[in-house]
Amino acid sequence: MLNKHLQKIAILSTAFVLMACNESSRIQPAAMALSKHAVVNGIADTNPRHKAVAGLYITAGVGRYSSCDYSNDLICTGTLIHPKYVLTAAHCVTNTSLSGTVSPSSCNKQLKIGFGDTESELSKHLYAIDTITYHPNYGDYAKDSNYETINADIAVIKLKEEVPPSVAMPIKTLPPKYGITRDDLVRGIVMNFTGFGYSHKGTSGKKLQMDFPVTNYCGGSDDSSGCEAGSVTVNGCHPAPSYCYYYGYQHNVTEYVLIPWGAIYYPQFDGGPCQGDSGGPAFYTVNGEEYLAGITSYGDAICAVYGISTATQDYYDWIVSLAPEVAELNSEHCANGIDDNGDGLADCNDPLCEHIFNCVREICDNGIDDTFDGLSDCDDPQCSDFSQCLPEDCTNGVDDNADGLIDCNDPQCAEQFVCSPEVCDNGIDDNGDGRIDCNDPQCEEVPRCLPEDCTNKIDDNNNGRIDCDDAQCADEKVCQPEICNNGIDDNLDGLTDTEDPVCEPAEDVPNDDATNAASGGCSALRHSSAPTGFIPVFLLFLAFARLRRQKQ
Repeated sequence: MLNKHLQKIAILSTAFVLMACNESSRIQPAAMALSKHAVVNGIADTNPRHKAVAGLYITAGVGRYSSCDYSNDLICTGTLIHPKYVLTAAHCVTNTSLSGTVSPSSCNKQLKIGFGDTESELSKHLYAIDTITYHPNYGDYAKDSNYETINADIAVIKLKEEVPPSVAMPIKTLPPKYGITRDDLVRGIVMNFTGFGYSHKGTSGKKLQMDFPVTNYCGGSDDSSGCEAGSVTVNGCHPAPSYCYYYGYQHNVTEYVLIPWGAIYYPQFDGGPCQGDSGGPAFYTVNGEEYLAGITSYGDAICAVYGISTATQDYYDWIVSLAPEVAELNSEHCANGIDDNGDGLADCNDPLCEHIFNCVREICDNGIDDTFDGLSDCDDPQCSDFSQCLPEDCTNGVDDNADGLIDCNDPQCAEQFVCSPEVCDNGIDDNGDGRIDCNDPQCEEVPRCLPEDCTNKIDDNNNGRIDCDDAQCADEKVCQPEICNNGIDDNLDGLTDTEDPVCEPAEDVPNDDATNAASGGCSALRHSSAPTGFIPVFLLFLAFARLRRQKQ
């Protein structure tokens, strides 16, 4: 889309070429196809609903004798109106001879339908075509010597397989009961136009979109020969002089606009569809639900004065004659709160709405962004009440989100401080749960934290200390001292007083009552070699030495 300022630049840059043009010449309308220019002045179409906007992609030719002039190339735009049907312009899938005879395009055998936001992306997501049917009335039409137009520029493409919702969800074609009227035009109608191709910046292969008003409509009870919209002046050439020469378009020429029956008209002085956008959609919202209302057909030579799109509401019966499933899909409006088809189910509760964007729910455990809102599974607000998306309390021992994982075993708790690993031998409460080292349940399987059996003569917890030598056994009865004269088995080893080996009397000490009484019942000098009352020699020596110092 080219704005007014850019138009002036384009005109000035081509003036030297265009001065030779006959200023009184009249040019014919041009179908917007097969020369890659796109929604001029458009912006990137990131609307997830518009995943339904498809590209008509020509794959590599079959052998060297292919009659198609295109290979691995995006030539037109279309719209998915049912998982198995695409609407586009008839001129995208036909050839017209010099005599005006229309026939299927020589490229149709190489044509596939792709989905994506860029040419590179859609070329990797291609769907094979079953049949292509263009309207029998399609072709150039002249009302008189001034007014010429392109009639019934619409085609239905049936795919060999349905496009899954994970790739694109269809946008329903506008039925007559919701169709636009002249009263709507008076109140003002704005539609959204989308297409692929080059922009005014010279870039290509990216889906662009723009909103602007529709100001005229011809259809319904209007004359089937079309509606005269008067004359327009076309100046300059977009985007370059070579373009003007190639197509034979001239400077400062008058064009008489005849809107064909079943079409909408829109001025595009600030931008709009251009070559390469052919077959692309004009979207119109009715009671909260978006519909395909127009199919880009043709416009002025420089794509900066006006455009014409085929009105789907006037070809609805023809569309459903080829695709009955479309009529069934359209029987329920999915956002008006009414049970339109009388099946007792309104809007999204009706299975007919399951493929409509407004009604698609996020599947909360499949790893796919089902609603194209950039959020998948539990990140999507739709999943806030889904059991597996509930928050896990990491300290209550309960599987709060019913995923089979409790507390710190749940991935939701991975970043929680309480689930940090406890170092089991540093004397620090590493995870802040109030339990240190072996007292923390995380350490229960660590060897040094295993319980020590205080009677089996084994180092059970592998800390180098056996039985009563282990600090774990300090308070165990079996590790307490035996009192040797109280008649009690104090250490619970089954042996009382002198029966316990710890109370065994010394071999060299008389086992008399006086001695036992002095030793608490057992001798404390079991292995002494000195008799009772013996005064060590070194003590006598000290006494003798002290006496000598006193005499001196």
